[in-house]
Amino acid sequence: YDVFGSGGETAVASSTRGGTYEILGGFQAAEVGGSITLSMDKSNEIGLRQISSTAVNTTDLVLTVTTDSNSGYILSIISDGGFRTSSGNTIGPVSDGSVTAGQEEYGISTSGNDALLTGDNGIVGTVNIASSAGAVTSQTTTVTFKVARKSTTPSGDYQQTVTFTATVNP
Repeated sequence: YDVFGSGGETAVASSTRGGTYEILGGFQAAEVGGSITLSMDKSNEIGLRQISSTAVNTTDLVLTVTTDSNSGYILSIISDGGFRTSSGNTIGPVSDGSVTAGQEEYGISTSGNDALLTGDNGIVGTVNIASSAGAVTSQTTTVTFKVARKSTTPSGDYQQTVTFTATVNP
């Protein structure tokens, strides 16, 4: 057993890790944990193939988070703008909660124990997609990218750059 304390503080938190019990209080509690790793099951590109006007194109990306932070983590996504071609054509973010075949819309959904999203969501600004209130080991969240188009949607190579960020909770 490891016991930590600082003068004038009361031990207010406890946690169990690997059979080691800790009683933490004061500044020592703030020092425990805080490392985080994020990995993805694909490299730099996620392809949605040729976009159909009669079906929703999808592809999955599995993100894995490990953190020893007792306060957990938050996983977010942000884009560099709309889903677009180099000539300026765009497919807008889904706004009704469901990417639908025959409509012109693009978005993501998430699944997994820590997933936060309900339905399909556009990537507008920073979107929190998963979180935990405690330490996790190899916790996976699947992000499903979805796109649909109308028969009148201009053809072209549509693309968007997204960035995933995993941070420990304060």
